[in-house]
Amino acid sequence: MACKALVATNAETLRLFRLGLTRNCLVPTDSVMTNVSGLGPELARLKVLARLLTDEGQLAEMENRYADAAQSYLDTIRLGNEMSRGGFIINRLVGIACEAIGDTPLSKTCAEA
Repeated sequence: MACKALVATNAETLRLFRLGLTRNCLVPTDSVMTNVSGLGPELARLKVLARLLTDEGQLAEMENRYADAAQSYLDTIRLGNEMSRGGFIINRLVGIACEAIGDTPLSKTCAEA
């Protein structure tokens, strides 16, 4: 149950992420342009968040909570969309990768339901 421990350990991160989704998202291009070296690690952390969301979805599936699983996968797709709003091409490319991280298990869940 490593998945369960991972999700439990990161419950506050997931809560704050979902709170963030209730707000307007926009890449702060001015600050990114003055700190381009920080962009790569930031995008990598967002991909880690996408994987955490899919782990949460997998846990929900193991517990037969399919609606919760689908919501976690949809949140992953939404992360990919929101993280690139107003950003550069690299933001969008990583956003597309995050969307794919959520899309694959969502498609499987919907096909099995």
